Amino acid sequence: MLFSLLTTSAILALSTYNYHKASQAAVTLSRTIVEHLRERVVQEVSDYLWSLETATLLAGQQFRSYDLATSAETWFTLTDQPLFTSLNLSNLYIADHQGNFLATGYREGQREERQLRVTYDSTEKNDIRRLRDATHVNKEQRYSDYDPRLRQWFINTNAFEKPQWSAMYHDFETGQLSSTFSAPVINPTTGAVEKVVAADILLERATALLHTLSLGFDGDIVIMNHDNSVIGATTLRNDTHTGDTPFATVQLPAPIAQAVQEISNESMIAPFTVGDDTFLRAVAPLRPGLHAKWRVVVILPESVILRDAKQALIESILGSIVVLVIALILVRTFANAIARPILRLAGNATAITQLNFHETNPNGSVISEIATLQQSLETMKKSLINFSRYLPLLMVQQLVSAGKLATIGGERRTLTLFFSDIANFTTISETTPPEELLKQLCEYFALISAIIERHGGLIDKFIGDSVMAFWGAPNTCPNGAQSASLAALEIQKELTQQNAVWEHQGLAPFITRIGIHTGDCLVGNIGAPERMNYTVLGDAVNIASRLEGLNKEFGSAILISQATYDALTAKLPVIAHGSHYVKGRSEPLDIYELTVPSSPATTP
Repeated sequence: MLFSLLTTSAILALSTYNYHKASQAAVTLSRTIVEHLRERVVQEVSDYLWSLETATLLAGQQFRSYDLATSAETWFTLTDQPLFTSLNLSNLYIADHQGNFLATGYREGQREERQLRVTYDSTEKNDIRRLRDATHVNKEQRYSDYDPRLRQWFINTNAFEKPQWSAMYHDFETGQLSSTFSAPVINPTTGAVEKVVAADILLERATALLHTLSLGFDGDIVIMNHDNSVIGATTLRNDTHTGDTPFATVQLPAPIAQAVQEISNESMIAPFTVGDDTFLRAVAPLRPGLHAKWRVVVILPESVILRDAKQALIESILGSIVVLVIALILVRTFANAIARPILRLAGNATAITQLNFHETNPNGSVISEIATLQQSLETMKKSLINFSRYLPLLMVQQLVSAGKLATIGGERRTLTLFFSDIANFTTISETTPPEELLKQLCEYFALISAIIERHGGLIDKFIGDSVMAFWGAPNTCPNGAQSASLAALEIQKELTQQNAVWEHQGLAPFITRIGIHTGDCLVGNIGAPERMNYTVLGDAVNIASRLEGLNKEFGSAILISQATYDALTAKLPVIAHGSHYVKGRSEPLDIYELTVPSSPATTP
């Protein structure tokens, strides 16, 4: 079951990871596509506008010396050349300060030529128009109230005396949204503006150009004027309201409308959000050198960017589910055979971490990796068993459970110190064979160690025939003085019985003297970094050792200090021996002798 969950989680995690990687790749690719499309649109639009501006300026220069009232045919012939007809302009026209106006354009697929001529008294204007196709010419003449001198393109160009593009406006006759490029025709002698030449580009024409450039692209492209009015867009609702509104607007869908708001003239590619939807926006100005200070904006929805990645994720998950079902069927057959020995090994490992060495390893597995693990676990158990025999088991347990390495250092604590020594051991060792002495001494240490540990003490070390132990570290022991005293009393009782056994075996009895003191010590790991000992340092250690030696003077078995006596939590049988000096101290100590009670002592 766990394996199935892990496998499922791994597949889902891998699918999610692949989705994120695919998403990142899709975003990177989309940025590249958007950037390339932006550059292509900038290039194409810049080329077209350069041709339009150049043709318009050239028409003005070539017609600088002509009288507009008498040169209509010359203008029509000039603008019928491929340089002008290839631009597919809605209108190319020129006007003077008298109100004369010549224009060439296209209406309903036919070329339209128009002459607006002012009469001799400048009170009437004859508007002559003709539509011409390949086979015939339709000509009409009518009165017109159109005055080019009152149009913004003429007024602004005459005022600023330089080429310029207008904001979007509604065409005077068709109502279609347009933008006009106009340029002054300067008299070289006087430097005055004699005429204004201009060309119109319709929103419809700009939008058609963008559609041509965006084939196969799922986003949107917008061309913006210098005043943030829309020149063209691949997705928009045309506002063909008739009238002479100077600065018309185009209604764009919400994402595009937000994308073109507050954009700078600098090139940029950045995401933006509309509600819960995210889009990628790329902005760039047209090529330098043009009079049109326009910008190209390319918008791509995130849903389009991640569409393929999401589809790949769905396919990956479906494929993974199929693989998972097949894998579960196959794995189920072998899972139990693998799991059982692993579970047994886990139980053994748990027992070892608790220093329970009585658990046995399972029999060897046919799977080589598990067999190797079993062998390694058994080796580790033996190592810990050996390790624990050189250090107090409590210390080993703490090191294992903490998961830390032992380091040099200590802390100050109040401990109860215990020292024991065998009377006349030197004489005994001289008369007893070494093998028998070693066996008897090991039995002796085992008896004392078991009692000390049973009462919560920690064996510090064996010094020849002496035993050093303490209470209060590494775990705190609030009743350490009581426990140490009871342990000493029990040792004396047990040794009385054991000495009888040894004497029956022909061995010398081990008469033991014990000293106990309670005081402040420094306890911790002391030694070299590669070899250290958990022990105690301080004057309290020396006092306990001196008390053990004072037993010779009083003929006693157990002596305790005033500090230990004061720390007893329950009354014990004692004999007060008053104050006495001990070696190495200038101040006397109050000393008490513990007497062995008639009943066995136990830790309260």
